[in-house]
Amino acid sequence: MTRASFFIESNNMNVKSLLNIENTRELLRKLVKLIKNPLEFFQENKDIEEQLLDFMTLIIRLSAVISALFNLALAREPIRVLIIVFLVTVLLARVVAVIYLFIFPRILNFFVSIITRKDDLLAAKRIFAYSSPVSLIHPIPIIGFLTPFLTITLYTIGISKQYNLSFPKSFLIAVLPLIILGMLAYFLLGAQETLNIFF
Repeated sequence: MTRASFFIESNNMNVKSLLNIENTRELLRKLVKLIKNPLEFFQENKDIEEQLLDFMTLIIRLSAVISALFNLALAREPIRVLIIVFLVTVLLARVVAVIYLFIFPRILNFFVSIITRKDDLLAAKRIFAYSSPVSLIHPIPIIGFLTPFLTITLYTIGISKQYNLSFPKSFLIAVLPLIILGMLAYFLLGAQETLNIFF
């Protein structure tokens, strides 16, 4: 299956999953299980790519709802802009999920393979997908700053359980891409812009 045909098929499946209330309930149950015990969740999880896409699509849409509500309450943007951004995000959530799951897990798996010589792209996709719920708190003013720290925590747990690595080594793999990205941002954009990107 080519990338284009997979992209089209993913969107067709997305329409069906949107209409499937039971599927949404199952995804929400999975989210609750992840929040309650991420260690056990990552240890047991063996989901395939289609399930990961469904989960990420839901998270992107929930994040859009939360972001729109807070932006509306705080009057950060004109209502018309908020509505347009919200609708575009909801409609293209599956597309974004496909792109994210194609790019970022490969970066994570690359760092894992360099440090440990282990190679499991599907494990990297599980880690990335099930660390994405952290984005739900990013729009919240009081606790949004915790997003990078919670992301690193979930990445560390996920890497440890999915790749069967020690926590120190998993932590190193989790923070290494952020350190490199932070250094690049610092040299290219400066200190203040770098802080704005990460926080």
